[in-house]
Amino acid sequence: MKKILITGGGGFVGLNLAQSLSQCGLQPVLMVPNLIPLYLSQQLAIAGVDCQFVQGDVRVAKDLDRVCTEFGIQKIIHAAAITADSVRELTQTKDILETNLMGSVEVFECAIRHSIEQVIHFSSGSIFGELGCHDDIIDELSSPVLPVTIYGISKLAAERTALRYRQNRQLNITVLRLGLVYGRWEYDTG
Repeated sequence: MKKILITGGGGFVGLNLAQSLSQCGLQPVLMVPNLIPLYLSQQLAIAGVDCQFVQGDVRVAKDLDRVCTEFGIQKIIHAAAITADSVRELTQTKDILETNLMGSVEVFECAIRHSIEQVIHFSSGSIFGELGCHDDIIDELSSPVLPVTIYGISKLAAERTALRYRQNRQLNITVLRLGLVYGRWEYDTG
């Protein structure tokens, strides 16, 4: 069975991915910076989500290496990110950039060190900035890329970096852009 690491595994996107992968008979390993709340762990068990949580920080190479070695990781879904409201953006700009951009670089470097078969990197529709607020359709080939928030800027930088790793380092990486997503497993992560 292929071992899949989901960074940001305790977030909304990571938990939904874990549920989907678990339903396909896989047991994803979810990397989280902090332990998830007990009630959430219980809800996952009730829902039949078969996954393992491991504490670690995507910005720390040793944490990533430990997880890849311990679990024999073959694929990585990189979903770790700090999304921020305007207050958090003002007070934690450096943390957002370090996690969203440099954490991505650490994941890419780890994937190369461990000969990971495939990396899927989640970017965001926020790279289009205010365009999504007033245009009915965003065309990924012709719409201007004008991020206005630190989150959007960091996601664009990480996305472009991922594509450069694919070109220069032959990393098997695919970039996916998420739009607004809401639903099950949403909880306040701060």
